[in-house]
Amino acid sequence: MKRTEETAYEKRFTRLAAWVEKGLIIAIAAGWLLLVASQFLLTYDSVRYWLVDTVRLEGIASP
Repeated sequence: MKRTEETAYEKRFTRLAAWVEKGLIIAIAAGWLLLVASQFLLTYDSVRYWLVDTVRLEGIASP
């Protein structure tokens, strides 16, 4: 016996899975975009000096 119709549960589950998948894809794309943007910004000395403590503390003698 072959089923041709999805049950209500299967329809809801499929809709939820698609929603979660879409959210994960957006989160991954946003993460990559933020990574590329931050690496691009770190190529500028003034931005790197403001963001990275190591660059700021470089050359300062420790107590």
